[in-house]
Amino acid sequence: MKGLAHKGRARIATVSGIAALMCLGGTPVASAATEVEPAEVGTTNWTSSMSGVSVSFQSRRWDDVDYTEITWVGCDTTRTVPGEESSHLELRWDRSLLPDKGYGEKRAVKCFRGSGHANASVGEWTSPDAGSRFFQITRINESTYGQALSVDHVAVDTTRAD
Repeated sequence: MKGLAHKGRARIATVSGIAALMCLGGTPVASAATEVEPAEVGTTNWTSSMSGVSVSFQSRRWDDVDYTEITWVGCDTTRTVPGEESSHLELRWDRSLLPDKGYGEKRAVKCFRGSGHANASVGEWTSPDAGSRFFQITRINESTYGQALSVDHVAVDTTRAD
């Protein structure tokens, strides 16, 4: 009986430890958000938002074959000079046990002018490589440090047909 009680306490301690680690991990810098209206950004694989992210932030991963379109609406940064807000993002191929491969950088400017599809920053990439993709923030306001970026709506679309 004593052995069973010990195993029960060990399970509780393990579960409690896992829960504590999850809580100590901090708050996520990107979170799920209300979906952007389909008429605004076309067919999307997923939508989200970003709040207070910095350079080197990596988005969640998604599967892709040959085409990716990323749309940002409602951008804001810290430490801005009016009219000079921008952010650079790079689409990357997440390759297990190999260095990630970059597909080029895009500069988002239009999304800083306000919300709505008319002020959307849209980046498109094509690639012959199928696999897991993500985007990474490479610069904010032309800087690689000391800046934070928030985006109201992020949409990822891997369907060229729209």
